[in-house]
Amino acid sequence: MSLGSAKKVLTIEAEALLRLRDGLDAAFADLVERVLSCPGRVVTTGMGKSGLIAHKISATFASTGTPSFYLHPADAFHGDLGMVARGDLVLAFSNSGETEELIRLAPFLKRLGAFIATVTGNGASTLARLADLHVTVAVDQEACPLGLAPMASTTAQLAFGDALAAALIERRGFSAEDFARLHPGGKLGKRLMKVAELMHRGKAVPRVAPDAPMKDAIYEISSKKLGMTLVVDGEGRLQGILTDGDLRRLLEQYGGDVLSRTAGQCANAVPLTIRPDAMAVEDLFNAKNPRSMMIRFHTQTAGCTLTAQQPKNNIVRVAFQAMAAVLGGTQSLHTNSMDEALCLPSEEAVRIALRTQQLIAYETGVADTADPLGGSYYLESLTDEIHDRALAYIQKIDEMGGAVAAVEKGYIQREIQESAYRYQ
Repeated sequence: MSLGSAKKVLTIEAEALLRLRDGLDAAFADLVERVLSCPGRVVTTGMGKSGLIAHKISATFASTGTPSFYLHPADAFHGDLGMVARGDLVLAFSNSGETEELIRLAPFLKRLGAFIATVTGNGASTLARLADLHVTVAVDQEACPLGLAPMASTTAQLAFGDALAAALIERRGFSAEDFARLHPGGKLGKRLMKVAELMHRGKAVPRVAPDAPMKDAIYEISSKKLGMTLVVDGEGRLQGILTDGDLRRLLEQYGGDVLSRTAGQCANAVPLTIRPDAMAVEDLFNAKNPRSMMIRFHTQTAGCTLTAQQPKNNIVRVAFQAMAAVLGGTQSLHTNSMDEALCLPSEEAVRIALRTQQLIAYETGVADTADPLGGSYYLESLTDEIHDRALAYIQKIDEMGGAVAAVEKGYIQREIQESAYRYQ
């Protein structure tokens, strides 16, 4: 019996969300534009269960680039109304649209110069008439067996808030790095922080000159308590690094004679380095080998672009795509054969596809340098875009419980299928 009741509740709430999706109209789009143009903050409010939903929606806004706070209607009448300023947008939630506290509050909010938007289940309600902008979020029935406790209505309100937040994220161009700046703590914060935000600076960084005696280097290592010292020249350029481990190995090799050497003679002159703007993901993924932190990808030229008509034109298409992949830094490449739109590749077509790769590799010169475009701004912007999208996927998969759970739920398969549909 209890299982059947639970399924009924979920069915009612799922149907309510589908109706909400199908019923979104120009009022929702108007609300998005109003929030984007709002010179102040978004103030959410509501009583009872709708108030709890409003509080959560405000938290989502604030963490995704829309300044927001929650105002309890009762507290507003006892001084907290001073938190609202001219130019703010008040977003009020009420399923009935007849919540007495909100109706009484509306004139005072207008007097302060706030724009009032209401989200109710009744477009003819008092709150809807008092609002500068109203959006209807209605449900046919509550999921409560008694028909009294708000269940489907609060689910719809919450989903509406998430939809609004998502629309604002996309319109603002809010990125994973923007998200990181607002979430500096915890696992997520570590994943998205940059090296520059974590590294030691100034006098906290141990450093000695190349001609410094080893006893001075040992003192610097001990006093700064980082287990190492940098070796830098008079202009602050890195010449090497000397660590506790290096010191132990030197003592094993040279014994006490190591103290007669200089820091420059003992330092590792080719230490591993990382850019200040690199993401500090090593701790999150427990990365040990620097090569594991490099982006590696395989490229296959787009078979969906090949045409059966005039198949020799496909040779040019494939060559352009292959060159673009190499300029983009691919480490592995497959070139399609010119006749794949017609049949299985012929021996001649396969040979031409192979020769295309060989010509790029040995006759164009693009493979002779790590960055043949010399730091192209456009290429770097594409790299940043890949980086942000990859982090978004990692976050979503983590929220599902990891890669195995994502596969079991069919998420990865659906993403591949949808991508194939979009691009092919």
